[in-house]
Amino acid sequence: MEYDISELEKLFADLSEKERVKALKGGFRKSAAKVRNAAVSDLRSGMSSNRNLEKGVRSIVFKRTAGFRVTVGTKMKRSKSRNGWVGVAGFYENRQVRRNPSKYSPRPVLIWAEDGTGQRRTKSNSGRHTRMFGTRSRSSHPTGAIKPVRFMVSAKNKVASSVTSDIHENVKDYVVKVAKKHGCRT
Repeated sequence: MEYDISELEKLFADLSEKERVKALKGGFRKSAAKVRNAAVSDLRSGMSSNRNLEKGVRSIVFKRTAGFRVTVGTKMKRSKSRNGWVGVAGFYENRQVRRNPSKYSPRPVLIWAEDGTGQRRTKSNSGRHTRMFGTRSRSSHPTGAIKPVRFMVSAKNKVASSVTSDIHENVKDYVVKVAKKHGCRT
């Protein structure tokens, strides 16, 4: 496959440096959104999901270099409102968290969902130390493990072959769009 990019190079040369960066970032942003959407769809198919959990899958366009990344992270902001937690991204909330946000906090399940967790256990102090209201009356016991969902890996495998061509196409489209917006010849 061969491309004739002479017209595109002329358009790119007509743009100022700031407009060129804007055109490149627009193309990367659109490609990053495609990768993020694939990751979110794999998350939905792998486990029970909701909007707050899906907000934890983020696409970030680099500022100083050309490129982007799609990551899993968390963001939590406490609010003064009656609702308790506001701006929660990548966390799981159950009934207890929603009813009594001052006592319970959301859990960062999205980070654990990618790689899973090892076998977990409760603590046991077997009567040596006292808590605020007495000693623990039960010995330690296993509480289970989270199985890995690997939604980011499957999303990467799904879009890896087409992402380069998508970036080229999206950058070309954004260069034309920015050039038209700033009155360059087409």
